[in-house]
Amino acid sequence: MTDREIAINELRVLGSMEISNAKSGHTGIVLSSAPILFALFNDHLMFNPKDTSWLMRDRFIMSAGHGSALLYAILHMFGYDYSINDLKSFRQLHSKCAGHPDYGASGVEVTTGPLGQGIANAVGIALCEKKLNELSKEKTDGFFSHYTYVLVGEGDISEGISYEACSLAGLWKLSKLIVLLDSNNMTIEGKAELALGDDLVKRFEAQGFFVQTVDDGNDSVAISQAISQAKAQDEKPSLIICKTKLGYGCEFEDNPKIHGSALDEKGLDYLREKLGVDMRDWKFSKSTKALINQSLKSKKAYYTQSVAKLKKFLQDDFFKPLDVQGITEQLLNQNWFYDVATRESSGKVLNFIKDKIPNLIGGSADLAPSTKAVFADEPFFSAQDVLGRNIHFGIREHAMGAICNGIQVYGAFRSFCSTFFVFYDYLKPSLRMSAIMGLNVLYILTHDSIMVGEDGITHQPIEQLANIRSVPNLLAFRPCDTRETVAGYILYLQNNNKPTALILSRQELKMQNSDIEKALLGGYVIENSPLDKCDITLIGSGSEVATCVAVRDALFKKGYTTRIVSMPSEGIFSMQPKKYQRQVLGDGLRVFIELSNDDIYQKYLREYDAVFNLSGFGESGKAGDVLDDLEMSASKLLPKIEKVIKTYKKYNRTLLDN
Repeated sequence: MTDREIAINELRVLGSMEISNAKSGHTGIVLSSAPILFALFNDHLMFNPKDTSWLMRDRFIMSAGHGSALLYAILHMFGYDYSINDLKSFRQLHSKCAGHPDYGASGVEVTTGPLGQGIANAVGIALCEKKLNELSKEKTDGFFSHYTYVLVGEGDISEGISYEACSLAGLWKLSKLIVLLDSNNMTIEGKAELALGDDLVKRFEAQGFFVQTVDDGNDSVAISQAISQAKAQDEKPSLIICKTKLGYGCEFEDNPKIHGSALDEKGLDYLREKLGVDMRDWKFSKSTKALINQSLKSKKAYYTQSVAKLKKFLQDDFFKPLDVQGITEQLLNQNWFYDVATRESSGKVLNFIKDKIPNLIGGSADLAPSTKAVFADEPFFSAQDVLGRNIHFGIREHAMGAICNGIQVYGAFRSFCSTFFVFYDYLKPSLRMSAIMGLNVLYILTHDSIMVGEDGITHQPIEQLANIRSVPNLLAFRPCDTRETVAGYILYLQNNNKPTALILSRQELKMQNSDIEKALLGGYVIENSPLDKCDITLIGSGSEVATCVAVRDALFKKGYTTRIVSMPSEGIFSMQPKKYQRQVLGDGLRVFIELSNDDIYQKYLREYDAVFNLSGFGESGKAGDVLDDLEMSASKLLPKIEKVIKTYKKYNRTLLDN
């Protein structure tokens, strides 16, 4: 064996040992993909294991995240912060070596696991490289450039998100994006061809990719040559199809059983003998260490050279830290009095901050005229206009969210995206990944209720509020008017380690007695009782605050003292001190009104308190007619609330006697 072959086989055995030691993991991809990753890391990938945030580094995304053991093994091989003990703790609680790669771990660019997410993230990362490359031509001498590499399996390219993302990559001519396919023709259930009959060459060529096939996936030299060919492309992203065998070298080679299985000691011995390497001491041979050291030497020289150039580039205003306090003060000092839909309010605020955040980019899933999530007088990003800040994602919610995650992890840009709230289902997996990674992506979700009206059941979000509120580490914010919309943007700016979802109305909402700073607490008294005594508290979010006002006016005529609470974010309100919560919700009867089927308010109910919401889907018709038909208008709610009051009054003498 050559030194190169020895290194690859040691990599295979080391990754398999991690899995066997944990008695859990995916041995198949470790054994099939080792030559691909070695060719990439040794011959091409530019990185510095001691400076993992270096902006000009090449990025590698393990989209096939179940191959994590191989990723940790090769990162250990090339000097990243993974010790032998770390490898031995693979898949154990609080280990650096999690079961699937976790964003923030040394050398891990994004969290991967849900198939297809990684390749879509990579498209966002490659987009950033293209933009910064062009920006460096304007600012300096055009030196900025790096590659984004992705390892995928048949599972990644079977998921619909890969179609969406790769379509955009080809359209945008992201030539620095290179996708490496471990084509072992195997999935968990058997041969991939049972469910995947695409001609992948034609598919990716049709999407604008330069496609190559390496018939022997064990030939790392041939793989390396194919990568060189891909790097020579000026206008096309690349796909390199590497024909491999799942579980190469083990007793279950080319058998779906090895996809998600660990080898026992006997199986490891068989593998060691077949591959001609031992690794029982978890240490690489001298020849492998010498090979790696030589490779690292050239990478270090490139790093040293580029850092000097990069230093000047990073002094540009574009890279200045965000002045959150300054922007917040400017937002607070504006007169935000607009009787408009909160989607319109959002568009006004977005355009107010666009010049103050020059690295904010994003767009909509072909809905910008409706969601208002677009920068006025700014060009759209394209292969011809790389510096455009607006992005046409097309009708691709799934990829849109994942691309925005890629933009956000890149480190030089901030991202936003938008669609109708009812289509949140399509981007939920990507939003979930935003929350898991703690990425400050802004999700602008409009047309938030049955008040969509004529478009009917398919376009009226009923269950989405319950769903989105359940996502940990996400700020879900549903404002009642323009001022509260401003508050939502301030929350987005102030919380850099979590995504924000603004849930906005299609219909016009009148200005209420709202308060931006109080809204930041998640819930507050927006209309107090005219008397010292308060019998009833009406609580709502979004458009239902106006409904509460109408109900309050009717109750006042009947002699009841009522106050109104706006709760744009129950999640934030729930984090406030209990004393504050009690002060806001009051000691009297509590009545919650909301156009969703969420039961989140149950936690605040006591005996006789009530929630009025939806139990089924909506209807097609004029918005007001739909509201009335579903008995959620103020006039239809009033007798129901009076009934609750009478029951409460019967058992509580403190209520005013009518």
